[in-house]
Formats: sequence, C-alpha cells, structure tokens
Amino acid sequence: MIELSSLPTSGPNFIIARTDGLPKNVVIRNNQFHDNRARGILIGGSDALIENNSIERVTMEAILVPADTGPWYEGPGAQHVTIQDNTLTEVNRFPASTYPAAISAGISMTSGYSRAHWDTHPGHRCPG
Repeated sequence: MIELSSLPTSGPNFIIARTDGLPKNVVIRNNQFHDNRARGILIGGSDALIENNSIERVTMEAILVPADTGPWYEGPGAQHVTIQDNTLTEVNRFPASTYPAAISAGISMTSGYSRAHWDTHPGHRCPG
C-alpha cells in the first residue's frame, strides 16, 4: 500500500494511477486498420494479444504500447502484450522522437516528473 503522506512534498511532480480498473485479456485479431491520421492500434490493456491484423497507411505508429505523463496521458502502461503475425505497410510516416518505430513501446515523461514504479506482481519484467 502506498500512503500519500509518505510521498515527498517538494521536488518533482508525481502521477499515481490505479491499474486494477484497466482492461485485461484483450484480443485484437483479424482486423484491418488503414488510412488513419494517427496510430493503427494504441493498446492500454494488459494480458493482450494483437495478431493477424493488417495495418496500412497510418501517419504514426502501427502499434503503440505507451506509458506517459504527457498532455495526452495515454495511461500507466500495459503489461504482458504479445504482438505477432501482423502485416504493416506504409506506417509511421512522421515518426516522433518518443516513439520512433512502427511498433513502439515505452515511457514518455514530461519534464518535472519523477520516474517511479510500484509493481504489485513480483517477477514482472519489461524486456530490453
């Protein structure tokens, strides 16, 4: 348990998010995503499977798994996402510095925030 009174009162800002209400067991399969001005898929749910989709002609990432503190605040980040056997064509035509790849996952932090992570599931690791 994290008590708000135990957080520093001075210094960087914090974002605290409850993750127990986020979607789980998400399956995105056999879909076509095309001609979008943004991303093909932005996934925030955990224990997700993204497979056999066709993603083409999207301006940004074909698939984005974000965790960020920026102005859009896309959420605290998904865990355990499997991405396999998707077809990507003409994607990420204007790559952002924070998420530069056709399939991007990571943390984008606005300046002034402190990076902190409390994992209630021991043994979970982010590869790479």
